[in-house]
Amino acid sequence: HLAPGWLVEFEKKLHRLKPNDKFRLFLTCEIHPKLPSTLLRTSNTFVFEPPPGIKASMLRSFRTVLSSERTDKAPAERARMHFLLSWFHAVVLERLRYLPIGWTKGYEFSETD
Repeated sequence: HLAPGWLVEFEKKLHRLKPNDKFRLFLTCEIHPKLPSTLLRTSNTFVFEPPPGIKASMLRSFRTVLSSERTDKAPAERARMHFLLSWFHAVVLERLRYLPIGWTKGYEFSETD
């Protein structure tokens, strides 16, 4: 996280406040060891993880982002480009699962990739 020290101070200020009952705070962050655990325990935590596997990720892209209105228009290369873009996005997401070796270490691609 960019400011773990600030989060500790923010948590103290948040507990001193007397907010309205309808007050909601949406805070987004990455998992970090210096993230205050008490802040996590008192929060509703939602975690979004992309679907596992390239096929599931591509199906999700086609269902949510791409529609037949977008892909069926001329020229025909548009549908191919959408397919390649969703495939590339799926490969990038899948490689991110293997951090830190996913991007820092060179290894050969095989037919399974």
